[in-house]
Amino acid sequence: MNCFINKLELVCLSAVSGILVAANGHAAEVSSFGVGSMESVDSTSTFPRFTHAGLHYKMLDVHAGLAVTATYDENLNLVRSNKLSDFVFSLNPLLSIRMADPAEAEPSKSLGLTYTPSIERYLSQSSLDRMNQGVNFAALLPMPRLRLGITQSFTDNSSPVVDVQRRVNTQTYGTMLSSSYILSEKTSFEVNGNYNLSQNEGLVSTEEYLNQNWLNYVVTPKVSASLGLGLGLNKTDQGDDQRLMNLLLRSSYRLAEKVNVSISAGAEVRDYKTGGMAVDPVFSASARYRLSENSGISFTASRETHASVALVRQNYTSTGFNLDLYQKLFDRLSGTIGFGYDNLDYQSTAASLAKTRSDSLISANLAATWSFTDSLRSTFAYTFRNNTSTDDRLNVHESVISISTSYLY
Repeated sequence: MNCFINKLELVCLSAVSGILVAANGHAAEVSSFGVGSMESVDSTSTFPRFTHAGLHYKMLDVHAGLAVTATYDENLNLVRSNKLSDFVFSLNPLLSIRMADPAEAEPSKSLGLTYTPSIERYLSQSSLDRMNQGVNFAALLPMPRLRLGITQSFTDNSSPVVDVQRRVNTQTYGTMLSSSYILSEKTSFEVNGNYNLSQNEGLVSTEEYLNQNWLNYVVTPKVSASLGLGLGLNKTDQGDDQRLMNLLLRSSYRLAEKVNVSISAGAEVRDYKTGGMAVDPVFSASARYRLSENSGISFTASRETHASVALVRQNYTSTGFNLDLYQKLFDRLSGTIGFGYDNLDYQSTAASLAKTRSDSLISANLAATWSFTDSLRSTFAYTFRNNTSTDDRLNVHESVISISTSYLY
């Protein structure tokens, strides 16, 4: 897993083994298995939708894949001096199983499971050899007015952490319970619950509970607006509990398949056991514009606060954006270029709420994919990441080159 980690408050440009499973249970095919077009995945589903044939039998849908990747990383432990470089070879299988009635209109009742292990072998640093794991389960029960869903995820991986200048084993567990109810043709509401546990070897482990509720209104067939209220509790094994509340406005705009924009913004209040309290603006935004059948642009931006897993009794506020361009160059050749920026401001959770550090992360990546068939592809990618910090020890950079061949059935 090649991620640039800043205090384990991480910015990942690839998933453990080719499947990126978001916290809300949605999933998308990523570069290890290739994306045939910007529409390869149905983003409204709680489970991956593959355009590849796969195996179908009555209510059963099965997809399998395998990606083989060779990577050169010139700064394995993300240090400023005495860098350690190596070649990494990884074997990334994929198994996706979904049960749903094909005769039912979408969204239909469904159960799904994905398993994405990643076997990593280092050419010189054999002590870093490891098998990472990723599992995601999703279930959906739609009714005439009520829709219920549950997702459960688990990951087990090892990644470098800037502050301790070594790799750290991390296990994460995530559960989401979702529900929506249609009140009228234009009005609906959602009640959602999230539980996330992150266990970080030798560092701070965190546990978060969050209830997020939305009142939705369809303004026009293309525009919707929502008012949200969230309540939560964040616990750490080496610090103090934090109670949080947010008030958000959300809006989305969709113009057929060409334009899709979603924005949410508001304020979050955090109440610390030590007596301090912080009020911060928060937002998230995503936009996708399909320039033509063969090209597109996507943009995401966000600002959010989390408890640090590397510094005791400290939070960090992350503000950043990512811009990605996709272009099909020839019949079988496509290219992507991406740029990202993140600013992380750290502050104490003590009553003084003093600012302790600020980091800025810049990342850029280029990738070219040759499609032998719809299922068999090879990708060459280059990624550069640079972290600038007010703590001089943490001014580090990393270059990563990889070649991957994948087959998805």
